[in-house]
Amino acid sequence: MSTQEAQALIDSMLGVVKGWREFFVSHNVEIRSIDMLEQAILLDCFYRTEPVEAL
Repeated sequence: MSTQEAQALIDSMLGVVKGWREFFVSHNVEIRSIDMLEQAILLDCFYRTEPVEAL
């Protein structure tokens, strides 16, 4: 797999994962259940595009 193909696959997967909360709401999952699941879903920092500054 080329670098471009791999990046396209990752971008596609992130697009699905990033909208998980809206997906669950649209399927009538209870808010308290969504709040509990939030701990297991990727944090927003996972989607960083800039490098993290060294401490």
